[in-house]
Amino acid sequence: MVPFQRHVLTLRPSLVTIETHISARRSRRAPVPFLDFIVDGVPLAEGILGVGSERLPTRLQPEWAEFSLEQQFGKLLGNGETDYPDGRTAMYVCRCGDLDDAGVSARIYRNEDNIIWTDWAWKDGFDLTEPIDALGTLSFDLSEYEQTLAEARERACVHPGLGPA
Repeated sequence: MVPFQRHVLTLRPSLVTIETHISARRSRRAPVPFLDFIVDGVPLAEGILGVGSERLPTRLQPEWAEFSLEQQFGKLLGNGETDYPDGRTAMYVCRCGDLDDAGVSARIYRNEDNIIWTDWAWKDGFDLTEPIDALGTLSFDLSEYEQTLAEARERACVHPGLGPA
């Protein structure tokens, strides 16, 4: 049996801009902070969208009322219910945060030594639209992964816009 290659995850503060059209000649732009997945020093979104592409945010951000940041950390640890009935968790979502819109999902598995992200797919609402084979399976050392999430939780609590006031 060949062991999985272990990868290193970091979470980096990032921003996307949401533009709301108020009228034909007026719109409002608002930056939305989130924590982005960086795997082995490379933004994971580049493997999905290409280098320099407009980013989709992760759900690790505070702007949406439908969930708590703590629940999202729990899902990344393989705890709690998944976002979709097919067992996948939302990894990148539409800028508005609605799971009914397009996004990227994966299955997250946990064992005594690893967290594994696999079976990547584009989702359009709750329907699978297209597998993303290029991302393959990403395995992380459980203790390093838990430490990364713990540090990100602390950062989220003090970063403006990424935690409780």
